[in-house]
Amino acid sequence: MGIVPHNAGGFDSIRDAALIYAANELEPIQTRLAQLNEWIGDEVIRFKYYELTAYQ
Repeated sequence: MGIVPHNAGGFDSIRDAALIYAANELEPIQTRLAQLNEWIGDEVIRFKYYELTAYQ
């Protein structure tokens, strides 16, 4: 993702940037990798739903 700028041209939110990254980058890769299950004929790979957690 890189560094998220806090100016008018940036996302202004690391949370928003992370969610957009997950939707545009991670999910398509996970979808392609999950197709291995069909090719192999068994569930050998699965992914957890991407969620952000708050660190305390």
